[in-house]
Amino acid sequence: MDAAANSVGRFVNSENNNMRYLGLTLLSRLVQFNGTYAVQYQLQVISCLNDPDETIQRKTLSLLFNMTNPMNVAIVTEKMLEHMKKTNDVYLRSELVSKITT
Repeated sequence: MDAAANSVGRFVNSENNNMRYLGLTLLSRLVQFNGTYAVQYQLQVISCLNDPDETIQRKTLSLLFNMTNPMNVAIVTEKMLEHMKKTNDVYLRSELVSKITT
């Protein structure tokens, strides 16, 4: 699992959007087994919110929700609120409100 997490980290940090999306997807799967794997990549994941690709932003928001714990809940909530203020997509705003309140 450790080797898999290290490999996934390379995908998340990739300049290629397809590789980054794949990394976020794989990291989401790893988080389901053990949330500690995502903690080491928290800053890289948060930086993906600034990606111009909307699919990467949505995947990042989903991953952030899944990797939230008592230690990072304030940071994740703040990032979700910032993203919610920037978007005009009613569905995404609704989804973010639901995740933030959860």
